[in-house]
Amino acid sequence: MDVRACRECRKLFNYIAGPEICPSCREKIEQALKTAQKYLFEHKGANISEVSQNCQIEEDTLQKWINDGKLQLGSDSSIKCKKCGRPISIGEYCEFCKNELLKELTTVLPEKKKLDMPIVRQENKMRYFGSRR
Repeated sequence: MDVRACRECRKLFNYIAGPEICPSCREKIEQALKTAQKYLFEHKGANISEVSQNCQIEEDTLQKWINDGKLQLGSDSSIKCKKCGRPISIGEYCEFCKNELLKELTTVLPEKKKLDMPIVRQENKMRYFGSRR
C-alpha cells in the first residue's frame, strides 16, 4: 500500500497512479474543468480572464488545462504560440510550429539501434522475480 499526501489539501490517501491528488480533490478539479468547458460552450468568444472571473477558477489553472489540451478557447483567443506568436486556441504551439518541431526532432534523434543479441525464449519455465533462488 502506497500512502501519500495530496498536493492540494495535504490529506493522506492511498496512491494508485497519476498525479498525487486525493480522490476528493480530483473530483473538485474535474468539476471545475466541466464548469469551464460548459461556460466556454455557452460563451464562444470568451477569453481566459472572463472564464476565470465567471467560473471562479484561477487563470494559471485554465492556462494549464489549455496547454494540456483539456480546454479550448474560441478562435479569437489571446493565447499565442510559444515559437512564432500566432494566435492559437489549444496547446502551446500552432500546427505549423508543431510540424516543424517534429521534423527537427526526427532529424536530430538517431534511429533505434537493433540489438545484436538474439532473444532466447524458454517456454513453460517458471520465473521468480524479486526472490533469491
